[in-house]
Amino acid sequence: MGFNVVLLEGVFSGPHLTVPGGSVDDAIAEFVGTRVRLAAHHLPADPVDPTRWGGGSCTYQPDPCPFGHHDDPTRMYSYSGEGVLDRDGRDWTITRFDGTVDRVGVRALVGHRGRVAVAPVVDVDAMRDAVAASGVGSDLGVRADELRRVLERLRRK
Repeated sequence: MGFNVVLLEGVFSGPHLTVPGGSVDDAIAEFVGTRVRLAAHHLPADPVDPTRWGGGSCTYQPDPCPFGHHDDPTRMYSYSGEGVLDRDGRDWTITRFDGTVDRVGVRALVGHRGRVAVAPVVDVDAMRDAVAASGVGSDLGVRADELRRVLERLRRK
C-alpha cells in the first residue's frame, strides 16, 4: 500500500496552474475519488513584506491583480478542506462528509507565490484492523496509535 502526498510551492502560472515542480492538475489527478485533505494558499515573503501586496506573494503589483490585491493589498487566499476530491470542468471540488461541495479556488494562485498540499486521509482504525487480522506483531497497534496522534495534531494545525 502506497501513501502519496503532493506538495507544490512557488509562483504559479496559468492557465494550467504550474510551478517549477509541476502542474497542480497533473499532480492531484490521481486523488480523484479519494478522501483527501487539501490545502492551498498564498505564501507571503519570509519575512512578510508589508509594503508588497499579499505580504509579498503577489507578482502583479503595481498592475491590477485578478485576485483583487490592487483593491485590498492585505487579502490572502487560503483554503483547507477534507472530503472526496473531484473535478467539475476546470475546477477542483471537495465533497465533505455532509454532502456539501466546496469549489477549491486554486486558480486564485495564478501570478502568486503559493502552496498546494494534498494527502489522502488515512483511516487508522481500518489500518489497525487489517494489521490485527494479518497476525503481525502487536507492536504495530502501538505504532498505529502513535500515527493517529500525529495525524490528529496535523489536523488541528
